[in-house]
Amino acid sequence: NEAKKPVVLLGGAQLSHIATRKVIEAVGEMKGTDAAPAIMPRLSDSDSAVRLAAAKTLNSLGHKSWAPGTVDALMTLLDDKDSKIVTAAIEALSNAREASALPRFIALAQKNKFRKETVSAIASLGGEEVVPVLITMLGDRNIRVRQEAAKALRKYRDKAWPIISQKFLSNELPPEYE
Repeated sequence: NEAKKPVVLLGGAQLSHIATRKVIEAVGEMKGTDAAPAIMPRLSDSDSAVRLAAAKTLNSLGHKSWAPGTVDALMTLLDDKDSKIVTAAIEALSNAREASALPRFIALAQKNKFRKETVSAIASLGGEEVVPVLITMLGDRNIRVRQEAAKALRKYRDKAWPIISQKFLSNELPPEYE
C-alpha cells in the first residue's frame, strides 16, 4: 500500500529536514490519514519548515485522524516565532473546532496578534462570551477583520447592539459602520 510507505519513513528513519518535509507533504497530498500519528511528533521539530508542513498536513488530514497529544502540540505552536506556523496551527485547531483553543485565540486577538486569522475561529468556537472581543474587532484597521466580526455579531444582535450603540456615540467605530 503506497500510503503506508510515508509512515515507515517518518517512523524511524533518519531523514534530512528537507526529505522529512517532502514526506510529510506527500502524506497530505495522498490524504494518508494512517500517517497522522507519525506526523504529530514533527510539530516540535527543530526545523520550522518541517513544523509548518506537519501542521498544514494534519489540518488537511482532519482531526479524526489525529493521535492523542496532537491538540496540545498544535497549541504549543501558537507560541512559535514563525508567523506562518502560528497561522497554520490556528487554522488546524479552528477547523477541528477545538473549543479548548478559544481562550488562546482570544488572548492572541487581545494582544493585537493574528487578528485576521483568529476572528473567524473566535466567532465559530465561541458563544455570547466572545461578544466583547468581536465588538472590539469592529474597530480593527483591517477591513476583513471588521467584516468577519460584524458577520459573527449578527447572531448575538440583542446582546451586542447596546454595546455597539455606545461605541457609535463615542466614535470608537470606523465610519463605514455609521
